[in-house]
Amino acid sequence: VKKFYDTEFEATIAAARASHDFSAELVPYKCGKHWHIANKDKRLRSKVRPYNRTYCDACETYLKPTRWDAHQRKRGHIGAVKRKGGE
Repeated sequence: VKKFYDTEFEATIAAARASHDFSAELVPYKCGKHWHIANKDKRLRSKVRPYNRTYCDACETYLKPTRWDAHQRKRGHIGAVKRKGGE
């Protein structure tokens, strides 16, 4: 998979092929004069999840591991799902 594409058509075709190969929904986007492809779900994009952080589904935010329990008590979503970024 190339890092950038010159036309929107080329990026769309590459996104469709990569979506099939990687079993993930990828979409093209424009950056300057080039086109790139990225995962449609922003949480699954590379380098998006901060290192060693836990994702809270209820707030849609990342938390430091030591702050999880305090966050649950403060926000009141005791039953929220605790998971690592893209899992």
